[in-house]
Amino acid sequence: MTENDRHSEIADLLSSLPREPPGEPFTIRAMAAYDQRQDRRWAPTTTARWSWSAAAVLLLVLGFVAGSRFSSEHPESNTRLTQSQSLLARHRALEEELSRIRELSAQTAPVLYLGGEENYDLVFDLSTLINREMHREMQPAAVRPASHQINP
Repeated sequence: MTENDRHSEIADLLSSLPREPPGEPFTIRAMAAYDQRQDRRWAPTTTARWSWSAAAVLLLVLGFVAGSRFSSEHPESNTRLTQSQSLLARHRALEEELSRIRELSAQTAPVLYLGGEENYDLVFDLSTLINREMHREMQPAAVRPASHQINP
């Protein structure tokens, strides 16, 4: 007879026994023992609470000490931080300068210098081209005194 056969035989014998409902005193005792066990399991004692709190504080202190030692022993991390801050400041300054240049270029009239000689300079006023496209008008550059220059 194998072990599985013995287990099944025991299970058959146990299942053939008549079922008896538990008496009231048994149920009360069993539930009281269960409640007492649950209370002990989930309610930590004052000592356990204090020990967990002390362990958490100890870990925080050790983490702070280790972090401060790391930063003092590795000055290159401080140097990198300083370098990144200076790069960010330079980036902001360049952005501001670029925005000022864009504002200035939007305010000035677009003019294209084509060359010239001793007596004259040939300049093409691009704003007339833009106006012509917008309003379908043609205006010669010579009409606008600011668009050409004559050397004396």
